[in-house]
Amino acid sequence: MATTEAQALLEKARATPKPYTVGSGYTVDTSAYAGSTDTEMKANFNENTSLPSIYKTGNDPVNEDKEFVKNLFRKVLLHDSEYGKMVGENTSNWEKERVCIMDMIILKLAITEFCCFPYIPVKVTMNEYIEISKYFSTPKSKIFVNGILDRILKKLNDQGAVVKKGIGLLDS
Repeated sequence: MATTEAQALLEKARATPKPYTVGSGYTVDTSAYAGSTDTEMKANFNENTSLPSIYKTGNDPVNEDKEFVKNLFRKVLLHDSEYGKMVGENTSNWEKERVCIMDMIILKLAITEFCCFPYIPVKVTMNEYIEISKYFSTPKSKIFVNGILDRILKKLNDQGAVVKKGIGLLDS
C-alpha cells in the first residue's frame, strides 16, 4: 500500500467518529476526538478534557473492570500508611512528603498489586505503572517509579510478601 493511500485511510478513520473494539472485547468511543491528530489532541489536552470512554462489551451482569478498580482502591486505602512508610523507607535522600503526589499514588497502587492480587504477574504490574507514570506524572517519574518499585519488590520478595499463583507469575 502506498504511503499516500495509507495516509488517506488513516485520515478517513480519524474523521469517522465511531466506537471501535480493541483487544479483550473492549470498546473505545473516539467520537470526542474525531478528526484530531495525536499532536492536536496532546496540545489541546487539559484537566477539563473528557477522556474517551472505555467499556466492556457484552451483557455481563458484573463489570469486572469496575469491580477490579473498586477492589484496588479499597486495598490501597486499607494499607495506605503502611505503603506510604514503605515508599519513604526506600527513597534515598528524599522525605516521603517531598515525593510527587502522582508518584506516591502510582507506587501505592503498584505495591497493592504486588501484595494483594495474586493473579497479576509482577512484570505486568511493573510495566503498567511505569507506563502510567510516563503519562500522568513528571518527565523523570518513570525512572523514579522504576527504581523505587524495584527496591520495594526485592524487599517484599525477601519477606515472602509477594505470593503469586499460576504458571509464570513468580518472575520479577
